[in-house]
Amino acid sequence: MFRILESQAPAKQTATDTINTLSNRLQSATLLEDRRAAIQGLRSFAKIYPASVASGALRPLINCLRNDREDVDTIKVVLESLLMLFSPDESSVGYPGSGWPNWVC
Repeated sequence: MFRILESQAPAKQTATDTINTLSNRLQSATLLEDRRAAIQGLRSFAKIYPASVASGALRPLINCLRNDREDVDTIKVVLESLLMLFSPDESSVGYPGSGWPNWVC
């Protein structure tokens, strides 16, 4: 019985796939709330996977600064995300000394 349930379970999504999905949502969302939700998701990944978020969502985040400049709450979340990308902590995947890309350092 459990094997049947296991075979019907959806495939697990990788962090990179999720980051790309959130980036696409940020780019295509028409509602401010949807963009903000995508940014919050990216911010949560930025702490652990800053290089992946930077490579997959840096442009959309910067575009959001320009397009949503009137909304303080959205700008705050974008700036927090960018700060995490360029100031990674020691628990980040790929922290300097363990293969962190030189373009970020």
